[in-house]
Amino acid sequence: MNKLHETFGLRCPDGREAQLLSVQVHGEILGLMLRLTVRQVWRNASGAPMATRLHFPLGWNQALLGLELQRPSGTQTLDKVWRESRQGCSATPGVLATGEQVTLQWRIGQLLDLQGSSLRLQLPAGLIPRAARPAQISMEVHEPVAQGTVSCTSHDMQRVRHANGVRLSLHAPAGLDRDLVFTVHGLRDSSFPLASPDPVVPDA
Repeated sequence: MNKLHETFGLRCPDGREAQLLSVQVHGEILGLMLRLTVRQVWRNASGAPMATRLHFPLGWNQALLGLELQRPSGTQTLDKVWRESRQGCSATPGVLATGEQVTLQWRIGQLLDLQGSSLRLQLPAGLIPRAARPAQISMEVHEPVAQGTVSCTSHDMQRVRHANGVRLSLHAPAGLDRDLVFTVHGLRDSSFPLASPDPVVPDA
């Protein structure tokens, strides 16, 4: 069981914590690349304005592709992110007015390791802080990875096969009490090309 997720969330230095309203986590496995989007909705229900600091999980082998704060007045990109440990980072969304509701959304990229004929992916429970509000989790496994045996070994996720791969989904009424673990077996004869932007030639 992962205990680290207890330190994650949106808090004020004086100890107050914003109220978590909902969480959505959506991932895609495309070849050996994971793309993950986390969307958390928070509200300042403390009765007074609060300066906030977001603590969120980000593994040492993951890249933060973007972090946004969405308010009724518009969307703000949070460029200043601090690495606090091998498993976590923080950012400062700023002051939340009394009763204000905001959405924090970040995107993560990760290059997965093919070990023999299998892939294994472990997502921290801290992506979904435990709360009385439900969370929605989904993972799309695209072809050709979906040709293997796809499963979630940690939770009983609904599994649906469709034309482009396999979709796993989970409704978590009170967050997660342990990490999410996905495995894909039977990939020994598969090949996975990778492409990335050319650092020398623009737009190539």
